[in-house]
Amino acid sequence: MKTPRWTRSAGSARTSAASVIDRGAAAVDDRAVMRILPADARAAFAADGVICLRGLVDADAVELLRAATEAALAGPAALFSASGRPLPDSFLWLTQPAVAELLLRAPIAAVAGALLGTAAPRLFYDQIFAKDPGRSLATPWHQDAPYWPISGEALTVWIALDPVDHEGGAVRYLPGSHRDGVLYRPTSHQDRGAWEAVDLPPLPDLDALPPEALREWTLAPGDALVHHARTIHGAGPNTRAGRPRRAYATRWLGDDARWTPGPETMDFPLPVEVRPGDPLRGTLFPEISIAAEI
Repeated sequence: MKTPRWTRSAGSARTSAASVIDRGAAAVDDRAVMRILPADARAAFAADGVICLRGLVDADAVELLRAATEAALAGPAALFSASGRPLPDSFLWLTQPAVAELLLRAPIAAVAGALLGTAAPRLFYDQIFAKDPGRSLATPWHQDAPYWPISGEALTVWIALDPVDHEGGAVRYLPGSHRDGVLYRPTSHQDRGAWEAVDLPPLPDLDALPPEALREWTLAPGDALVHHARTIHGAGPNTRAGRPRRAYATRWLGDDARWTPGPETMDFPLPVEVRPGDPLRGTLFPEISIAAEI
Protein backbone atom coordinates (compact mmCIF):
# COMPACT_ATOMS: atom_id res chain seq x y z
CA MET A 1 0.00 0.00 0.00
CA LYS A 2 1.31 3.44 -0.85
CA THR A 3 2.14 5.80 1.97
CA PRO A 4 -0.24 8.77 2.24
CA ARG A 5 1.49 11.91 1.08
CA TRP A 6 1.14 15.67 1.23
CA THR A 7 3.20 18.53 -0.09
CA ARG A 8 6.30 19.65 1.84
CA SER A 9 4.65 22.88 2.93
CA ALA A 10 1.43 21.09 3.84
CA GLY A 11 3.31 18.57 5.98
CA SER A 12 4.27 21.14 8.59
CA ALA A 13 0.86 22.76 8.31
CA ARG A 14 -0.77 19.39 8.92
CA THR A 15 1.30 18.89 12.07
CA SER A 16 0.53 22.32 13.47
CA ALA A 17 -3.16 22.11 12.57
CA ALA A 18 -3.55 18.72 14.25
CA SER A 19 -1.78 20.02 17.34
CA VAL A 20 -4.38 22.78 17.62
CA ILE A 21 -7.11 20.18 18.16
CA ASP A 22 -4.84 18.21 20.51
CA ARG A 23 -4.28 21.20 22.80
CA GLY A 24 -7.56 20.95 24.68
CA ALA A 25 -11.29 21.34 24.90
CA ALA A 26 -13.51 23.65 22.93
CA ALA A 27 -14.19 26.97 24.63
CA VAL A 28 -17.98 27.16 24.64
CA ASP A 29 -20.27 29.61 26.37
CA ASP A 30 -23.18 27.61 27.80
CA ARG A 31 -25.69 30.44 27.34
CA ALA A 32 -24.68 30.85 23.71
CA VAL A 33 -25.27 27.16 23.02
CA MET A 34 -28.68 27.26 24.71
CA ARG A 35 -29.61 30.34 22.67
CA ILE A 36 -28.58 28.69 19.41
CA LEU A 37 -29.94 25.25 20.30
CA PRO A 38 -33.01 25.60 22.56
CA ALA A 39 -35.10 22.62 23.64
CA ASP A 40 -37.54 22.94 20.73
CA ALA A 41 -34.66 22.75 18.23
CA ARG A 42 -33.43 19.55 19.84
CA ALA A 43 -36.94 18.10 19.68
CA ALA A 44 -37.23 19.11 16.02
CA PHE A 45 -33.94 17.39 15.20
CA ALA A 46 -35.13 14.19 16.86
CA ALA A 47 -38.41 14.29 14.93
CA ASP A 48 -37.28 15.58 11.53
CA GLY A 49 -33.59 14.68 11.34
CA VAL A 50 -32.76 18.22 10.22
CA ILE A 51 -32.85 21.72 11.71
CA CYS A 52 -31.76 25.19 10.64
CA LEU A 53 -29.67 27.22 13.08
CA ARG A 54 -29.51 30.91 12.25
CA GLY A 55 -26.17 32.64 12.73
CA LEU A 56 -24.28 29.63 14.04
CA VAL A 57 -20.99 31.31 13.14
CA ASP A 58 -20.24 35.02 12.91
CA ALA A 59 -19.07 37.14 9.97
CA ASP A 60 -15.38 36.72 10.86
CA ALA A 61 -15.76 32.93 10.81
CA VAL A 62 -17.54 33.12 7.45
CA GLU A 63 -14.67 35.14 5.98
CA LEU A 64 -12.12 32.71 7.39
CA LEU A 65 -13.96 29.74 5.88
CA ARG A 66 -14.39 31.50 2.53
CA ALA A 67 -10.64 32.10 2.40
CA ALA A 68 -9.95 28.47 3.37
CA THR A 69 -12.37 27.27 0.70
CA GLU A 70 -10.83 29.40 -2.04
CA ALA A 71 -7.32 28.33 -1.04
CA ALA A 72 -8.33 24.67 -1.20
CA LEU A 73 -10.08 25.06 -4.55
CA ALA A 74 -7.18 26.99 -6.07
CA GLY A 75 -4.84 24.05 -5.43
CA PRO A 76 -2.53 22.31 -5.68
CA ALA A 77 -4.00 19.64 -3.43
CA ALA A 78 -2.36 19.58 0.00
CA LEU A 79 -3.39 16.03 0.86
CA PHE A 80 -3.45 12.72 -1.00
CA SER A 81 -4.97 9.36 -0.14
CA ALA A 82 -3.04 6.12 0.18
CA SER A 83 -3.91 5.36 -3.47
CA GLY A 84 -2.53 8.74 -4.58
CA ARG A 85 -5.89 10.38 -5.13
CA PRO A 86 -5.85 14.12 -4.33
CA LEU A 87 -8.17 15.27 -1.54
CA PRO A 88 -8.64 18.97 -2.29
CA ASP A 89 -12.06 19.39 -0.70
CA SER A 90 -11.82 17.54 2.62
CA PHE A 91 -9.76 17.39 5.82
CA LEU A 92 -9.10 21.14 5.69
CA TRP A 93 -8.59 21.13 9.46
CA LEU A 94 -5.48 18.97 8.99
CA THR A 95 -3.67 21.49 6.79
CA GLN A 96 -5.13 24.87 7.80
CA PRO A 97 -4.51 25.74 11.47
CA ALA A 98 -7.02 28.61 11.32
CA VAL A 99 -9.78 26.14 10.48
CA ALA A 100 -8.73 23.87 13.36
CA GLU A 101 -8.76 26.89 15.70
CA LEU A 102 -12.25 27.77 14.52
CA LEU A 103 -13.52 24.30 15.38
CA LEU A 104 -12.45 24.94 18.98
CA ARG A 105 -13.68 28.54 19.11
CA ALA A 106 -17.06 28.31 17.38
CA PRO A 107 -20.06 26.45 18.87
CA ILE A 108 -20.05 23.83 16.09
CA ALA A 109 -18.75 20.94 18.20
CA ALA A 110 -21.01 21.88 21.10
CA VAL A 111 -24.09 21.77 18.88
CA ALA A 112 -23.02 18.41 17.46
CA GLY A 113 -22.38 17.04 20.94
CA ALA A 114 -25.72 18.22 22.28
CA LEU A 115 -27.63 16.58 19.43
CA LEU A 116 -25.58 13.37 19.62
CA GLY A 117 -25.89 13.20 23.40
CA THR A 118 -22.19 13.36 24.13
CA ALA A 119 -19.85 15.82 25.82
CA ALA A 120 -17.01 14.64 23.57
CA PRO A 121 -18.13 14.47 19.93
CA ARG A 122 -15.57 13.07 17.52
CA LEU A 123 -14.74 14.90 14.28
CA PHE A 124 -15.03 12.44 11.40
CA TYR A 125 -13.93 14.85 8.68
CA ASP A 126 -14.68 18.27 7.24
CA GLN A 127 -15.50 19.14 3.64
CA ILE A 128 -16.19 22.09 1.37
CA PHE A 129 -18.89 22.33 -1.28
CA ALA A 130 -18.95 24.79 -4.16
CA LYS A 131 -21.61 25.19 -6.83
CA ASP A 132 -20.48 27.68 -9.45
CA PRO A 133 -23.15 30.04 -10.77
CA GLY A 134 -24.89 28.69 -13.85
CA ARG A 135 -22.46 25.78 -14.28
CA SER A 136 -23.19 23.39 -11.44
CA LEU A 137 -25.17 20.16 -11.44
CA ALA A 138 -27.90 18.93 -9.15
CA THR A 139 -26.85 16.82 -6.18
CA PRO A 140 -28.88 13.59 -6.32
CA TRP A 141 -31.01 12.39 -3.42
CA HIS A 142 -28.97 10.40 -0.91
CA GLN A 143 -28.20 9.65 2.71
CA ASP A 144 -24.72 10.26 4.11
CA ALA A 145 -24.52 7.12 6.24
CA PRO A 146 -24.28 4.48 3.46
CA TYR A 147 -21.17 6.18 2.06
CA TRP A 148 -19.36 6.15 5.38
CA PRO A 149 -17.42 3.15 6.73
CA ILE A 150 -18.92 3.56 10.19
CA SER A 151 -21.91 2.48 12.25
CA GLY A 152 -23.59 4.41 15.04
CA GLU A 153 -25.00 7.89 15.39
CA ALA A 154 -23.55 10.66 13.23
CA LEU A 155 -24.54 14.04 11.83
CA THR A 156 -23.43 16.86 9.57
CA VAL A 157 -23.24 20.58 10.34
CA TRP A 158 -23.48 22.38 6.95
CA ILE A 159 -22.61 26.09 7.12
CA ALA A 160 -23.60 28.48 4.33
CA LEU A 161 -20.79 30.79 3.21
CA ASP A 162 -22.96 32.60 0.65
CA PRO A 163 -26.66 33.45 0.46
CA VAL A 164 -28.58 30.30 -0.50
CA ASP A 165 -32.08 30.03 -1.93
CA HIS A 166 -33.97 27.59 -4.15
CA GLU A 167 -32.50 28.93 -7.39
CA GLY A 168 -29.04 28.97 -5.83
CA GLY A 169 -28.95 25.26 -5.02
CA ALA A 170 -30.61 25.03 -1.61
CA VAL A 171 -30.36 21.68 0.13
CA ARG A 172 -33.73 19.86 0.27
CA TYR A 173 -34.66 17.26 2.88
CA LEU A 174 -37.27 14.57 3.48
CA PRO A 175 -38.13 15.24 7.14
CA GLY A 176 -38.28 12.19 9.38
CA SER A 177 -36.54 9.91 6.89
CA HIS A 178 -33.90 9.03 9.50
CA ARG A 179 -36.28 7.60 12.07
CA ASP A 180 -36.93 4.10 10.73
CA GLY A 181 -33.21 3.27 10.58
CA VAL A 182 -33.34 2.15 6.93
CA LEU A 183 -30.20 2.68 4.84
CA TYR A 184 -30.65 3.03 1.09
CA ARG A 185 -28.25 2.14 -1.69
CA PRO A 186 -25.82 5.01 -2.24
CA THR A 187 -26.30 7.14 -5.31
CA SER A 188 -23.36 7.38 -7.69
CA HIS A 189 -22.41 11.04 -7.75
CA GLN A 190 -19.83 10.00 -10.32
CA ASP A 191 -19.27 6.77 -12.22
CA ARG A 192 -18.62 4.52 -9.25
CA GLY A 193 -20.25 1.24 -10.22
CA ALA A 194 -19.25 -0.54 -7.03
CA TRP A 195 -22.33 0.91 -5.31
CA GLU A 196 -24.57 -1.20 -7.55
CA ALA A 197 -23.39 -4.31 -5.71
CA VAL A 198 -24.30 -2.95 -2.28
CA ASP A 199 -27.12 -5.00 -0.79
CA LEU A 200 -29.40 -2.13 0.16
CA PRO A 201 -32.81 -1.10 -1.19
CA PRO A 202 -32.98 1.72 -3.75
CA LEU A 203 -34.16 5.15 -2.73
CA PRO A 204 -37.86 5.90 -3.19
CA ASP A 205 -38.84 8.31 -5.97
CA LEU A 206 -38.61 11.55 -4.05
CA ASP A 207 -39.13 13.66 -7.16
CA ALA A 208 -42.71 12.29 -7.27
CA LEU A 209 -43.49 13.75 -3.83
CA PRO A 210 -45.46 17.00 -3.55
CA PRO A 211 -43.28 20.01 -2.69
CA GLU A 212 -44.89 20.36 0.74
CA ALA A 213 -43.51 16.93 1.72
CA LEU A 214 -39.98 18.29 1.46
CA ARG A 215 -38.19 21.03 3.37
CA GLU A 216 -35.61 23.60 2.43
CA TRP A 217 -34.43 26.89 3.87
CA THR A 218 -33.26 30.21 2.49
CA LEU A 219 -29.95 30.86 4.23
CA ALA A 220 -27.71 33.80 4.99
CA PRO A 221 -23.94 33.39 5.38
CA GLY A 222 -23.25 31.89 8.80
CA ASP A 223 -26.57 30.02 8.99
CA ALA A 224 -26.28 26.26 9.39
CA LEU A 225 -28.24 23.14 8.53
CA VAL A 226 -27.72 20.19 10.86
CA HIS A 227 -28.88 16.83 9.56
CA HIS A 228 -28.71 13.23 10.74
CA ALA A 229 -26.56 10.86 8.70
CA ARG A 230 -29.68 8.87 7.67
CA THR A 231 -31.78 11.88 6.61
CA ILE A 232 -32.43 11.83 2.86
CA HIS A 233 -31.37 15.04 1.13
CA GLY A 234 -30.28 16.49 -2.20
CA ALA A 235 -29.83 19.87 -3.87
CA GLY A 236 -30.60 21.54 -7.15
CA PRO A 237 -28.05 23.29 -9.37
CA ASN A 238 -26.99 26.86 -8.74
CA THR A 239 -28.78 28.83 -11.45
CA ARG A 240 -28.11 32.22 -9.86
CA ALA A 241 -26.01 34.36 -12.20
CA GLY A 242 -22.82 35.71 -10.68
CA ARG A 243 -23.24 34.19 -7.21
CA PRO A 244 -21.42 31.07 -6.02
CA ARG A 245 -22.90 28.68 -3.49
CA ARG A 246 -20.11 27.74 -1.11
CA ALA A 247 -20.52 25.78 2.11
CA TYR A 248 -18.35 24.25 4.81
CA ALA A 249 -19.49 20.99 6.40
CA THR A 250 -18.24 19.10 9.42
CA ARG A 251 -19.17 15.46 10.09
CA TRP A 252 -19.47 14.36 13.73
CA LEU A 253 -19.66 10.97 15.46
CA GLY A 254 -21.41 9.92 18.65
CA ASP A 255 -20.04 7.70 21.37
CA ASP A 256 -21.38 4.53 19.70
CA ALA A 257 -19.58 5.05 16.37
CA ARG A 258 -17.59 2.05 15.16
CA TRP A 259 -15.31 1.41 12.17
CA THR A 260 -17.14 -0.82 9.65
CA PRO A 261 -15.32 -0.69 6.29
CA GLY A 262 -17.03 -2.17 3.24
CA PRO A 263 -16.13 -2.94 -0.37
CA GLU A 264 -16.51 0.70 -1.40
CA THR A 265 -14.93 2.99 1.13
CA MET A 266 -13.72 6.54 1.58
CA ASP A 267 -10.29 7.96 0.90
CA PHE A 268 -8.33 9.15 3.92
CA PRO A 269 -5.06 11.13 4.05
CA LEU A 270 -3.61 8.96 6.81
CA PRO A 271 -3.78 5.23 7.54
CA VAL A 272 -6.89 4.29 9.52
CA GLU A 273 -5.31 2.24 12.26
CA VAL A 274 -8.58 0.93 13.64
CA ARG A 275 -9.82 -2.64 13.50
CA PRO A 276 -13.33 -3.36 12.18
CA GLY A 277 -15.84 -3.04 15.00
CA ASP A 278 -13.61 -0.80 17.12
CA PRO A 279 -14.32 2.82 18.08
CA LEU A 280 -12.68 5.44 15.87
CA ARG A 281 -9.73 7.17 17.46
CA GLY A 282 -6.34 8.68 16.74
CA THR A 283 -5.09 11.86 15.08
CA LEU A 284 -7.37 11.47 12.08
CA PHE A 285 -10.57 11.40 14.20
CA PRO A 286 -10.04 13.82 17.10
CA GLU A 287 -12.37 13.94 20.05
CA ILE A 288 -13.30 17.49 21.02
CA SER A 289 -14.35 17.75 24.64
CA ILE A 290 -16.99 20.36 25.34
CA ALA A 291 -16.02 22.63 28.21
CA ALA A 292 -19.57 23.75 29.01
CA GLU A 293 -22.48 21.64 30.21
CA ILE A 294 -24.75 21.06 27.21
